[in-house]
Amino acid sequence: MGDTRLPLLERDDALQLFATQIQALRGRAHTGGMCVVVHGEAGAGKTSLVIAARHQCADDVEWMCGACEPLIAAPALGPLLDLLSCLPPKLAQAVRSGHAAP
Repeated sequence: MGDTRLPLLERDDALQLFATQIQALRGRAHTGGMCVVVHGEAGAGKTSLVIAARHQCADDVEWMCGACEPLIAAPALGPLLDLLSCLPPKLAQAVRSGHAAP
């Protein structure tokens, strides 16, 4: 079955930025990773941009994504707290307690 995703319009620069940063991470001997915050008006295509960036990367890139609630006000730091379930348990607990990583 072929790719059924619609092409992104006017997002070449943003997709290239993702690709450049990911390639830079691969060139390092050791890295702690990278954080990207995508923001904009509702309906601007933020989710579509992140999905397209994920699809253009190899499988060796681990992604963690969080989002605000679409219909209600999200709790403070809600999207970041959602990401804790993606972290190793000891690191997640250290973040929750406000301590440095073990």
